[in-house]
Amino acid sequence: MAAMRYAPVGLLLVAAVVGAVSPPPAPAGDLGPGGDVAVFGDHDAFQVYDVASGKRGVRVPAGAKGGWAVTEPALSPNGRFLAVGRTVGTEREVAVHDLRTGARRAVPAPEHVRDRSYSVAVDDGGRLVAVVASSRVDVLDLAAGRPRFTFEERGHVVSSVSFGGPAAAPRLAVVLQVLEAFPPHYLVEVQEVRGPGRWRTARSAPGLKPLVAPRGDLVALPTAAGLDVLALAPDDRLILRARLPGPGAEPVRFAPSGRWLATRVAARHDVVSRVRLPEGKRAGEARVETAFSRAWQALRDDGALVRIGARGAEAPDGECRPLNVRPAKACRVLGHHSSHVLERYEVGFK
Repeated sequence: MAAMRYAPVGLLLVAAVVGAVSPPPAPAGDLGPGGDVAVFGDHDAFQVYDVASGKRGVRVPAGAKGGWAVTEPALSPNGRFLAVGRTVGTEREVAVHDLRTGARRAVPAPEHVRDRSYSVAVDDGGRLVAVVASSRVDVLDLAAGRPRFTFEERGHVVSSVSFGGPAAAPRLAVVLQVLEAFPPHYLVEVQEVRGPGRWRTARSAPGLKPLVAPRGDLVALPTAAGLDVLALAPDDRLILRARLPGPGAEPVRFAPSGRWLATRVAARHDVVSRVRLPEGKRAGEARVETAFSRAWQALRDDGALVRIGARGAEAPDGECRPLNVRPAKACRVLGHHSSHVLERYEVGFK
């Protein structure tokens, strides 16, 4: 499952001091849940990468008719489809690209996001796209060329949205921040997009965000006592699958199969722990590099954590800077975007 972000991309910020220019922002991007496909770029175009081999795939134009991207790129959970919000002339649209066939489908962006920041997500079939702005989520059906439904909660802000499950029966997961609570509380709402069913709701401990697995069938929920892993039952219930004791734990990533979960605690932000599911057994921890302008990470089904980091300074061609963490497998330069070097490496657990 891909997380979503609200910041516009490709902007150069000029400092107030005369003659001083801040470093360019890190590239926009996304890393598939299994760590096998990634996409990076700016407002002009996005480059797709095969992460394991480092080979470049297709290059996707971000804008059209002089337009540009206005959202971060978002990969579907299976890594086949890429969604992006963009301008086309004076209009805004949401486009979905099939990275396997090169086909593209697009629909006009909802009227209420024409002049505001928003983000997007796409399902494994490339048919449904979610458009997120403030407290509202619009689910658009690209094949039918019309909205499917709207989700809105007054008094809450949508923190992230993701699709899960097979293309024939996708689920939508919405993580909401409760505004009146401090520290902030989060709610996670999950529902099947097609057919009958109700929203299933769970509330997290203050300040800690829940996480939904790429298949949409598991929820990692921080609680006052630790971290609960909940499964979505066929009868619309959320049932306890595993309980990890210890307050302050926050989920980082699920493996696509749901077999592994990576977690961390705020007091040790550079340490990631790995948990085997459904047993709930801890299976090692590792330190991760923090000296990146921005980083993306994915947990593979074999339990390996893949990280891609963006460094603002140029490195020798084809070489990574020395990592500050151990154990970590060999690093590889994946590419260069927005005056940043993208470095890919695997984190070893012990």
